[in-house]
Amino acid sequence: MSAQTLEALLRARFGLEASLLGTATVTGMCERMAAADGMSVADYIEALGRSGPALQAFVEAVAVHETWFLRDGGPFEFLFAEAARWRAQRWATVPRLRVLCLACATGEEAWSLAMALLEAGLGVHDFIIEAFDLSETALEKARLGVYGPRTFRSPRAEAWRDRWCEPVAGGYRIRGALRQSVRFEQANLMDPRWTDGVAPAHIVFCRNVLIYFGVDARSRMLERLADLLVPDGMLFTGHAEAVLMSGNFSSVGPLNAFAFGRRPMVAPQAVTSSPRAAPASVTRKNPQPAAAAGRASRQGPVVDDLSEAGRLADTGHYREALLRLERVLVRERTNAHAWLLKGLAETALGEPHEAGVSLGKALYLEPANEVALLAMAGLETLAGRTERARLLRERAARAGPEAAR
Repeated sequence: MSAQTLEALLRARFGLEASLLGTATVTGMCERMAAADGMSVADYIEALGRSGPALQAFVEAVAVHETWFLRDGGPFEFLFAEAARWRAQRWATVPRLRVLCLACATGEEAWSLAMALLEAGLGVHDFIIEAFDLSETALEKARLGVYGPRTFRSPRAEAWRDRWCEPVAGGYRIRGALRQSVRFEQANLMDPRWTDGVAPAHIVFCRNVLIYFGVDARSRMLERLADLLVPDGMLFTGHAEAVLMSGNFSSVGPLNAFAFGRRPMVAPQAVTSSPRAAPASVTRKNPQPAAAAGRASRQGPVVDDLSEAGRLADTGHYREALLRLERVLVRERTNAHAWLLKGLAETALGEPHEAGVSLGKALYLEPANEVALLAMAGLETLAGRTERARLLRERAARAGPEAAR
């Protein structure tokens, strides 16, 4: 048995690509687990092919479980801002909102969703969150609901922690109010049987999952996600996965929310009702260059065009947004925020080469821009340059906590 056999097993059973998980990570874990069992690597791989539990244990060992409360910010900001209105208008006749959290890892994302909905004014009986993950070990921690201080990495996460968690030795424990609305279950998302008995949901979070799937598995998963949404439901993805959302999906929220609906889809009223600047979390990480701020006579038009470009992009009018951004960049070629918005709009239009150029210029000007790093990682993944994508994701992971501080 060879490494290629192991890669084929991961692909067939779980849809995972060893190269996207990190070939060195997969190979190293295989060698360590084989040695722990007193076996050669070849014999160990052969045993994995015979034993479902052994293969399950191996996948749990190599899977990426790192997460934290309100990770990435934008999706939760959008959910918090709109949830009460959705409940009262969009889904007014629904007795209880259904929310799916896929690949929930150790539970921080599922609990964050519950916090956001409760903070938005919903009651514990107004929604149900069903959270799924491949790893039973991770799910045990999720059900326990005890987390260390490092998992609350933003001021909002800390504020919500103080309302919805209680201090315990070594960290914080989820309070009982949240536990009434969240359920954790084990599932292999590539097993077609896992959706048996799972009703379509109004909100689905499936973030940083597709980036580890091969092309065929990714295509099957996108079809399954469309089936898991009610007709006017919303799917939230990760930064790097937004480039994959075409065909059956269209953008329904701010760029930094990475929210999508099934086509045809009418964007939520709050997104289209009034002009506004680009999403706050992007703006905070991409302030106007000092040189632009110093040119008072030109600052107004730049800010106005950026604001309008952000509004147009948020509502799916990407070509119009690009025209506005070109006007900005004629005046301010070193405006990193404009290059970032341009790259995201080009990504949404399916123009990877142009998007790569724009995102590259944004990163030249702001090397630690988390959104640009993850968007570029998505482009590299689609182009098959998995090692570059991995390095970019690592840089983004370091940049996120630094920005939160």
